[in-house]
Amino acid sequence: MSSNFQLPAGLKPANPPSSGGGPGGAPGGNDEEARAQQMQAKAQEEEMRRGMLGQILEPDARERRE
Repeated sequence: MSSNFQLPAGLKPANPPSSGGGPGGAPGGNDEEARAQQMQAKAQEEEMRRGMLGQILEPDARERRE
């Protein structure tokens, strides 16, 4: 069964976690950079989620959610 779901404009699908150090096995720096990108992506997702919920939920429900 195929899905017709489309992400909202500006969103990219999440990349699955990689196993290992990436191409060439470069130590250290790439992992930290990837981790920083993941943290930034999670923060952006959380901000977008809060924004959408803020638009959808009524004020009382929004207060309970926080």
